[in-house]
Amino acid sequence: MKVLIHMGNYKTGSSAIQDYLYAHGEELVRRGIYYGQVEKHLYQSHAYLACAVLKKALEGEEIWASEPEIFAYVDKSAEQLMEEMVSQAKSKNCHTVVISQEGLFCELLRTLSGLRKSNLKEAYDEEKMLHLFHDTLHHLLNRYFTDIQILIFLRRQDEYLESQYKQCIKWPWKEQDLRPAGFYEFVKLNPVRLHYKPVLDYLAQLYGVDALCVCGYGKDTSSVLVIQKLLCLEHNEEQDDKIVNPSLNLDATEFRRKYVKIEAVYNEEMLQALLEYSKKHPDGQLTYIDDKMWQRLKETYEEENRQIAMQYIRGYEQIPDFKREGTTLYKGLLVEQLEEIFALFR
Repeated sequence: MKVLIHMGNYKTGSSAIQDYLYAHGEELVRRGIYYGQVEKHLYQSHAYLACAVLKKALEGEEIWASEPEIFAYVDKSAEQLMEEMVSQAKSKNCHTVVISQEGLFCELLRTLSGLRKSNLKEAYDEEKMLHLFHDTLHHLLNRYFTDIQILIFLRRQDEYLESQYKQCIKWPWKEQDLRPAGFYEFVKLNPVRLHYKPVLDYLAQLYGVDALCVCGYGKDTSSVLVIQKLLCLEHNEEQDDKIVNPSLNLDATEFRRKYVKIEAVYNEEMLQALLEYSKKHPDGQLTYIDDKMWQRLKETYEEENRQIAMQYIRGYEQIPDFKREGTTLYKGLLVEQLEEIFALFR
């Protein structure tokens, strides 16, 4: 049996992929493809399976001061969850299983430990933990599948940083992150992994280079189109422009960070109002990143991205080049925008 495992990364159209696969589940089964047993409240992803693999990988590693809350809902082992998924696929006469969870590539442990790592006993060896996780996942997949294909989308590092910051403000990873820092304080907390190549190198070591389908992710990338091609499905143009997990614009992000009370952060009605405002007022070329930081990011990651393109990206979009033309540094909320946003809640 074959498995196509979509590993992310975060903020690269993962929710659109998961929404598409879940919505077309019956059609996929008729074509011998099974995408099931997902957590509907977690964007139709395989979050519990990912967490079960992490739990198994970290057995004997005492890194938690308090385990992530989601672990309490993971009441089956990774083996049980995978066994159930494969059994379901076989019962439906499917030859391919699709698994999707955007934290699988490299960010799951960081996300579960929160922005301020408040539930960790102490600093941990990130490379060691990442290798333990992927070793465990590799062993599990080899136990059930004879053909393994891995799909990974990678965003340019400056865009990824900004996008993850806005996501953290929009929906904080943990309750301890409810009053997040400003963008530059966020960056100092080392919130996300920006060196992609060491992870790709380790995955290539485990699965072989040919098993990896690596694709750059830019503003015009359709993640759904890529997975349709991999699964030999007809292209559905209606899905291309569907935004399943929309972002806040910079004004709405700053408003949410500065003026929304902690007890209202998870208020869905308030969040929807800010998302509607963001839709009406797109950011265009506004950015949090000043010229000095951008140049530092370019110098640090440009060559690595070229190496990734040469070694791992074959027939797919490249990670967008570092270009700066037309961008404007965001100066913060102006009175006019502040009044318009406040008016939404009167």
